[in-house]
Amino acid sequence: MATGRGWISSLRDRNAERWRAGEIDDKTFERDQAAWARKIMFGVFGVLLVVCAVGLSIDRLNRGLEIDIASLGLVLGFIAFIGLVTAYRVGQFAHASARNMVLKRNRDRVVANPAQDLTGAGPLRPSDRAGPKATRFYGAYKRSKTYGYFVLTLGAIASTISTMMGLYFGIGGQLVMVGSASLGVVLWGIFLLLDRRDYLKISSEGIWCRGWGTQQHAFAEFKAVYPRRNATMQGIVFVPRNLEQFRRRLPWYGRIALRGGGGVQAHVGTMTLWTTRVGVAQAPLLRALQAEIVSAGSGS
Repeated sequence: MATGRGWISSLRDRNAERWRAGEIDDKTFERDQAAWARKIMFGVFGVLLVVCAVGLSIDRLNRGLEIDIASLGLVLGFIAFIGLVTAYRVGQFAHASARNMVLKRNRDRVVANPAQDLTGAGPLRPSDRAGPKATRFYGAYKRSKTYGYFVLTLGAIASTISTMMGLYFGIGGQLVMVGSASLGVVLWGIFLLLDRRDYLKISSEGIWCRGWGTQQHAFAEFKAVYPRRNATMQGIVFVPRNLEQFRRRLPWYGRIALRGGGGVQAHVGTMTLWTTRVGVAQAPLLRALQAEIVSAGSGS
């Protein structure tokens, strides 16, 4: 008899073999896993609805009472609502699990062949098709004002909504928390616009990012790079060649980022440079850094 963990694993791997064999693409695999998980929940709650409807009806009939359609509908409606919410959340978890499998496979592929064509970086502009030229990216970069305005706009919208809700419904504990968070986003956006210190430096010696710490890292310290996208953010993921040695060079906040992978299990043990935050196009910079890392690795 299969254990609970084995049963859950079988649900997760229903389409995994077809995906690994190349019969379905990544997006279809993620979508099918989420849809199948939701169907399972719909089936479970469907059975529960039938059992509850029959049980409640029989109970009232055994007591010589008429079936109260309104009360029965209220109970079944509540169970159905819980089922919909549960199915939605389970589908999200299944999608996240499938997405993590996709990211893990892509990472393994690029680590096995660091020089492969990184098609996931998006299309190249005509000026980029001549090949990677890392020298054109040498220099210092500040945080993008466009990104700062984006964060500030989000904070302003959230603050406006929370203020309107406070005027209409009154101020409560939850609204205070939401308002404080919105104000924090606004202040962060203002800081991004006012902070004109260098945030990123790229040279023939390597790369430095203030979000990683104070030290510059040589290209030879990395064995591969690959693209990353998170909602509206685009970035480049760096895979350290020697994880423990790289970790010791980072400050505490850099170690947290390295260990957490930005909240995605497949990226644990890597560092991400969010190109959106510095206003640099992801595709050409990715290919240029890839060429530098491959060259440094072959020469080490």
